[in-house]
This record gives sequence, C-alpha cells and structure tokens, in this order.
Amino acid sequence: MVKVKHVLFCCLVLTLWVVPFARAEKMVLVVLSRTLAPYQEALKGFEQDGRFSTTVINLEGDATKVGLVQNALGNNKPEAMLVLGTDALNAIKNTACTVPVAYSMVLEPMELPGKKASGVIMQIPIADQFNRISKLLPNVKKIGVLYNPNFSKKTINQAREIVGQFGITLIPIAIENPTEISGALTNLTKDKVDAIWSVVDNIVAQPAVVGKTIEHAQNQKLPFIGLSVFHVKAGALAAFSVDYADIGKQSSDLISKMLAGSSIGKVESPRKVIVFVNDNAQKQMGLDLSGISDVQVMR
Repeated sequence: MVKVKHVLFCCLVLTLWVVPFARAEKMVLVVLSRTLAPYQEALKGFEQDGRFSTTVINLEGDATKVGLVQNALGNNKPEAMLVLGTDALNAIKNTACTVPVAYSMVLEPMELPGKKASGVIMQIPIADQFNRISKLLPNVKKIGVLYNPNFSKKTINQAREIVGQFGITLIPIAIENPTEISGALTNLTKDKVDAIWSVVDNIVAQPAVVGKTIEHAQNQKLPFIGLSVFHVKAGALAAFSVDYADIGKQSSDLISKMLAGSSIGKVESPRKVIVFVNDNAQKQMGLDLSGISDVQVMR
C-alpha cells in the first residue's frame, strides 16, 4: 500500500511539473521586420498569450532574407503566420503561402493578394481620439491641426465629420512645405484655437516641424496633442499610443478566429490605448490629468 501511494505521489508531482511547461500544439511562424523594442513587445505579448508556440524569423530590415520564410513554411508546417511591421509585410507579399496570415505593427491596412490575410493596425480611430480629447480637455472647443492636403486630406475630412459630436470645431491649416510652418502657426493663433491636434503626415510629422509646433504651443500655453511618447518627452502635453504587448495578444485572438474559419480579411483597430501626459506641461497649464482612465504621467 505504501508503495502504491509512493507511485501515485510521484505521478502527481510529475504531472504538476509537466503541465505548466507544456507547449501549445499549434505553431505560428512569426516574421519580424527588425529588432526594435515595439516589435519585441508585441511578440512577447503574443507568446505570453499562450495559445501558440512560435518559430521566429527576424529579417533585420533585409528583404533578401525572405527565403528563410519560404523554407520555414515548407519545413516547419505552421498553422498560421504572424507578420510584424511594414518591411516584413512587403517582403512576404510574393511568398507562396496557403496558411492564414495575420499582420500587425503597421499603420494602414495592406493588401496581400492570394493570401488569407487579416490585420491589427496601429492607428487609433479618429472618434476615439476626440472622445479622449474631450475628456482630457473638456473646455476645449476649437482645435487647430496642420496638415499636407496632398497626404492627409482624407484624415482631415473624416475628422471634420466627427468632431461636431464632441462639441468641437476643427480649424485645419494646410501646408505643403516645412518652410510654411511659422506662418501656419501664426494663423492658428489668429484663429484663437484652444489646442493643437496632430495627424500622421509626411510634412507636419517631420521632427523639425514638430519641434516648432511644440515650441509655439508652449509659448502660447496651448495643449498640443502629439503623435508619440517622444513628442510628450519633447514637451507636448499628451499623445495617444497603442499598448504593444496587447497588440500581440490581440493578434493571437485574431489568428484563433481565422483558424476557426472567421475574420478572414478583417482589419481591427487597437483595443487598448495609453495616454501619455507630460507632467511639466500639465502643471504649466494648471491641469491635473492623472486621474483620467489610461493616463500615464511622465515626470
């Protein structure tokens, strides 16, 4: 009897030791654009979700390494492929692939002809942005935005249709060259805007233009909503950012749906947003945004 109990105890211990380290049965081939912290965070979130084991190929920005992807598809027989970053996505466009492909860490939806593809993009919906702005700055009624009409006209038109529901008027100022920034900022002052909003744009998102916009906003004591945590560090009041680890978990959800036969061709927006706030900037404006949901104050 004692011997039987000993055997049962050993089996129980072995079971408890094996189960936590069991690998997921389904394997996903992950293709990284390069070694960058955001991509690594997204990959970590995907792996920590625990539904899939992974084989990772890092292209390191070299599209000629795409042959490694083709070899892995043939040799490893993955259930699906996850592509992180625009460079990697462009690299695998012409790769023969019959398994579902999920992509993320890209700004815009991208077409992958001949592939069963879906994606999680990084752009935060405009309505979500203005909903957050209205909570951060409830007294703001006129928001200025600089944009290149040859690049961001669609975004501005969408924003014009949306801002009214938040009691906000949008004041767009078009520029087509970085040298026009000083005059554009002067026009925003003349229009007596209450804050400045920024969009992804090939002109106004240039570092020199952003720097002048932040300087102008500080001089005028205007809240400036930047595009990234780096803008907040440089002096912008706030910026909206995706949670990279959650992007990875969301990608895992998407692949699970695709393998179940749904969500093919679907593009999702990020489900978790972080609002970074510059502590010095909020104090200079007499604000305290620390109690608002999803806000992280940078000191």
